Amino acid sequence: ADAALAKAPLLGALSSVFDPFMDPYVDMEKQNMEDMLAKVTAEDNIDRDGALPVLASSVHLFAYIKTSVRRCTALTTGQTFYKLSRAFCACLEAYASRLGG
Repeated sequence: ADAALAKAPLLGALSSVFDPFMDPYVDMEKQNMEDMLAKVTAEDNIDRDGALPVLASSVHLFAYIKTSVRRCTALTTGQTFYKLSRAFCACLEAYASRLGG
């Protein structure tokens, strides 16, 4: 039990050391998402297999976000993850504006 308590503070402390250097990672994820959005919205199809029609681009977008979250949280859940969430917000806003007109 004492060994588990001794390890607990190290888990977050080690990954947080890298947070100041992770901006290029966040920029890369944002650029990849923007590139993917440009591609899938240009050829947007409606998936009618389910009960409700769904834009295929939204499926791709949220699958990318899910994968990106997994990649980031494997490294850190600190400031880098927060910055990545802000990048998601920016891309979702851009996606909404593309859909709106």
